Amino acid sequence: MSLTDGINKAPGAAPDTATVAITTTEIVPANTNRQWVFITNVGAEDVFIAIGQPAELNKGMVLRSPDGSIVLDTTSCPTGAVNGIVAANTSAVIFQESA
Repeated sequence: MSLTDGINKAPGAAPDTATVAITTTEIVPANTNRQWVFITNVGAEDVFIAIGQPAELNKGMVLRSPDGSIVLDTTSCPTGAVNGIVAANTSAVIFQESA
């Protein structure tokens, strides 16, 4: 299985983008059919993420700036919303997920 198997986009399509703020921000909506999700921080601030609950600073997983990434796959892939928060300013993230 490749990373793009079951993707919700046309082959070669650009990933989706979200801007994470200083309050909990939904990065990836809940998806009960999700098999994997890939998220990369392309912004200037570290992004703290939480799954299925509000994100909190200095808790949970952190995507370091720049290019901190996480892949949640079939063995650990949650279906709840993925939320993020930053300490200051905003930070852009890109993501792709399975169907």
